[in-house]
Amino acid sequence: MAETGKMKTYSDAMEAILNKSVMSSPEVLDHVENLIKGNSQLGYTTREEFIQDAIRMKLTCLRKEKLFGHNPKKKKNIM
Repeated sequence: MAETGKMKTYSDAMEAILNKSVMSSPEVLDHVENLIKGNSQLGYTTREEFIQDAIRMKLTCLRKEKLFGHNPKKKKNIM
């Protein structure tokens, strides 16, 4: 993208899409959708909101682990 913020090439457009996209399995996305639909008290209206919040929370946890010297936990399967 040029400094004007307007896309100039196909490559610019693809880079913009990829920078704002996250790939995930349909099962995980379905799980998130069902969680949002069944728990309106959580305050999420879209899976994008939920995923952004989940990423922020994970980053916060990782910073705390690094700060306090804790070892990262094994990756857990949520399904």
